[in-house]
Amino acid sequence: AIKVLSAELSASQSSLASEEFRLLASHTHANLVQVYDYGTTTDGLRYFTMELLEGEDLLGYLGRALPTPAERAAAPHLADLLDQVLAALDYIHSRGLVHQDLKPQNILVSGQEGAARVKLIDFGLARATGTESQELSGTIEYLAPELLKGEPPTARSDLYSLGILLHEVFLGQPPFHGKKMEELIKGHLEGVSVDPRSLPQEYRELTMRLLEKDPANRPRAAEEVRRELPGARERTPHSLPAFSPVFVGREATLSKLLARIAAEPDGGPGGALLLGPTGMGKSRLLRELQVRTQVSDIPIYLEACREEDHPGALLQRLLGRIAAENDGEHKLVARLDE
Repeated sequence: AIKVLSAELSASQSSLASEEFRLLASHTHANLVQVYDYGTTTDGLRYFTMELLEGEDLLGYLGRALPTPAERAAAPHLADLLDQVLAALDYIHSRGLVHQDLKPQNILVSGQEGAARVKLIDFGLARATGTESQELSGTIEYLAPELLKGEPPTARSDLYSLGILLHEVFLGQPPFHGKKMEELIKGHLEGVSVDPRSLPQEYRELTMRLLEKDPANRPRAAEEVRRELPGARERTPHSLPAFSPVFVGREATLSKLLARIAAEPDGGPGGALLLGPTGMGKSRLLRELQVRTQVSDIPIYLEACREEDHPGALLQRLLGRIAAENDGEHKLVARLDE
C-alpha cells in the first residue's frame, strides 16, 4: 500500500508524517503496521509504502462477529483481540513511546474468529514518554485527564484510552461525547465515567480501573492488563511475534555514517564500506541509516557482498540499481551487463 501525503499539509503536519514513518520503520512487531520506503513523487508529494492491510476497524469487526454486548463479554475472541492490542502497547511502551491516539478506528482486525490478527495503526501523534508539548494532540473523546491538564503522556495515558474503548465496545459510545469541547474536557476531568453496573461483570473491575482519573490508580503497564483479561490463564499464547530489538550499541557507528553523508560537498555522491562478522548487527544498522536518510530526501543504496560474487559484481549491482531508479538509463544498464 502507498500513503501519499497531501500537498496541502502544513510543514508541521508533514513533519509528523515523516516522524511516523521513521518510528514505524525502526520498530517491528506482529501487531504494528510495517512500513518499507519513504520518498517523493515526480510531482513533489511525499509518500511512504507500507504493508497492505485488509480488514476493518475494531467496532466494525465486532459488529459483524459479536453483535451484542453479552456476546462480546462472554466470547474469548474479544479477549484475544484485546490481548493483541495490549501486546502492541507493551512493545512500544517498553521502548519509551506512547501512541496517544488509541481508539477503535486505529485498530484494524483481519481474519476469522480464532485466527484474527490485530494491527495498531496511525502513529502520527506518537511521542516519547514524558515529552512535554504546548499543543493538545489526540482525539478528545479518548484523551486522558492528565493530558488535558498539560501533563506529559505516559503508558498509563494510553491505558485510559483503552478504558474509553472498552466502554464503547460494551455500551455503544464513549462515556463523554457531544459537540461541545468544554463539556468533553469537563467530563474527563470531573465527570463520573460510568455506572459500574452497566458494564458486563467479566470486564467491570478492569474497565473501571482503566478509567481512573488519577493515573497512579490505573494499572501500571499493558502487561498487567493482559494478565487481568478474562481467560488470561487459559489463553493459548500466540507464537512469538516478530519484533525488532531496541537500537543500541551502534549509535557511534551510525553517527559516523551520517556525518560522512553530511560531509559530501553540495550533497554530492559518496560511498562507505561496512565490514564485520556475521551477526554483529550490520543489517539492523543499515536499516536505521536508511530510515534516517529517506526522511531527509537523501537517496541511499545498500548492497551486500556475496561469497559467490565475481570481481566487480557488487559495483555492477549497485550501479544498475542507481541507473534503474533514475529515469531508466538503459544504456548504462546494458553496458553493465556486458
